[in-house]
Order: sequence, then C-alpha cells, then structure tokens
Amino acid sequence: MAKGPRTKVLRSDQIARLENFRVARRLSYPQLNAAIGGKGVFGWQVLQRAMNGQPVWDLNHRHIAEWIEQHLPAPTSKDGKAAAAGERVDL
Repeated sequence: MAKGPRTKVLRSDQIARLENFRVARRLSYPQLNAAIGGKGVFGWQVLQRAMNGQPVWDLNHRHIAEWIEQHLPAPTSKDGKAAAAGERVDL
C-alpha cells in the first residue's frame, strides 16, 4: 500500500459540469474556489489541478464533488445548457 495521503480524481462529467459553470459565469479559478467555499479549505491551485483531471487529496475531492452534485445537477433534459450553467430545473 502506498504511503501518504489518499487522493482521488474527479470524474469527467463532474469536470465538464464545473468547467461549464465557470465559463458561463465568467469566473476565474480563484473566484470559482470562493464560490464553492474552498477558500480557507484549499487554494485555487488545488481546484485547478482537480479540474485538469489530476489527483487531489481525498478531503478536497469530497468537498468539490459534493458541491458539484448539490449545485450542478446532471442534465436530465435535452437542453443541458441550463443545468450546466447552474440553473435548477424543477420538474
């Protein structure tokens, strides 16, 4: 077993949803980090690494993944633009 902190990688759909949100809102990585509540928990560089598909510490991964699942639901309709932009669609 490898020594050191456990790391995880965001899934490609999570990365895509987060990147679509960032681009739609015209946020920089530091601004996105503040929006997801990462400031104080981890730096924007960690968020950028996670969005580049690189492994990040397990606790940071969990924080990012939970925020994505809570605020950026997977598109359930043919028009995924609203969901990708962070808009909630109540059916």
